[in-house]
Amino acid sequence: MSNFSLLLLSAHLIGAAPSSDLSSDISSDYASYDGDFLRLVGDVKLYHDLGKMQAKQALLKKGDKDFPFTKMHLEDDVFFSFQNESELFCDEAELDFIQKVGSVFSHEDPVLYRNRKEQVLDLTSQQIDFQFEEQEDHVLEVSSLIAKDNVHVDYANQYHLDSDRACFDNETLAAFQVETPCHLTHYKDEVDASKITIYLENRHLEMDSPTGKVSSFFFPDAPNRLCRFSSKHLIWDDVKNMMTLHQDIFIQDDFLGTITGDKTIRFYQREQFGKYVIQSIETEGKTTLKSTGASEAHALTSFGTLTLDRDLLLLTGTSPKIDGIVPLDQQLIFKKGDLTLFADDATLEYSICQMELQPTAVDLSGHVRLLSSDPETPFRCGYADDVRFNPQTKRIRLVAKPGSQVLFWHEEQNLKLSAQEIVITPDSQTGKDIIKGIGNVRFSFNDEQQEMLQKLFPQGGPNL
Repeated sequence: MSNFSLLLLSAHLIGAAPSSDLSSDISSDYASYDGDFLRLVGDVKLYHDLGKMQAKQALLKKGDKDFPFTKMHLEDDVFFSFQNESELFCDEAELDFIQKVGSVFSHEDPVLYRNRKEQVLDLTSQQIDFQFEEQEDHVLEVSSLIAKDNVHVDYANQYHLDSDRACFDNETLAAFQVETPCHLTHYKDEVDASKITIYLENRHLEMDSPTGKVSSFFFPDAPNRLCRFSSKHLIWDDVKNMMTLHQDIFIQDDFLGTITGDKTIRFYQREQFGKYVIQSIETEGKTTLKSTGASEAHALTSFGTLTLDRDLLLLTGTSPKIDGIVPLDQQLIFKKGDLTLFADDATLEYSICQMELQPTAVDLSGHVRLLSSDPETPFRCGYADDVRFNPQTKRIRLVAKPGSQVLFWHEEQNLKLSAQEIVITPDSQTGKDIIKGIGNVRFSFNDEQQEMLQKLFPQGGPNL
């Protein structure tokens, strides 16, 4: 049957006289009609309210005036160009225009669905089922689809996702774990998760129970020393190049150490030499950073915010305030060796030596408390407005604001000392502390100072 005969046949099927442009509705090399089914063979082209369709073979079931064709089966090199700026390529397709559903399949190459809205999204799988809806202008538009078996997604030419199953509604793609975790790659970044959702409009990716690895914080070119992480939830902002981890957070970086958090930790990335590296880390809520180097091991716990800048090699911390005051149990905690220090704010300066990250200066400010935390060493405690600690020399400077005094007590030396500044330096031979007071030095506490220290350091016992 020629294309001209097919024109007359299609007019008969829809119960209307042929129109001048009806030839664009259906065309093929050969066609046959048995009163119920229209069979098309060859270069089949159909222009429908759902969009443009092409195939080598098609079988159309006759309907009524409302549904000229109730069902449609397409085979061999099937192509759809939908009304919502998307395309679909497959080997076989089944369409039901009464139920407004469709299923497409692959036999060799996987089914490909391409959405061009916002950033390009390519979705491939063995089978895709989709639902379409009628719009006000009688146009049929794909409203949602489900991809099954060997699902792969390429998004924005940067993100590559593999999963067992995925759902897509033109604005949001949600990939699910059925048997194996969803797997996402972004350059050298990799994440596994039970569910990964991509929001096309704001270019956010959200992940449930993620575990992954990104380039090391300080040495992104070291392939065997990656930064590994896990959390309860992850939001990846593609516009801001920001990863936000939420709850039950664990981060392990071979150069930086380990970071644990119970609320929020953010990675800010930037492009560098064709790949993305972490530029800074910001934390909120209780967060603990522990170094990995045994010789320079230290730990910092924050209940407020921490910010680590890669270029400046600088870590800053701030404690939360209630009515302008930091509660004692919300202060930053810095631990190194047998010393523990508490403060409202902290700054740690780092240096890199022989591919190792080392702290070079620790500055603590605001109601700073110092005490020894090792029961095997003599008990020491002190109180100051500011403390500067040198991790290499272990020299400690305790400084008071004008009009205030630094207070320090050393149990073994039976020393009570108050001064404008106190410097503590370990003796290189004996290891014992050399303590020096500077400015208005007193070897006793007044009643108010004594009472304050006993409240701050009850572990000092009655001797304090």
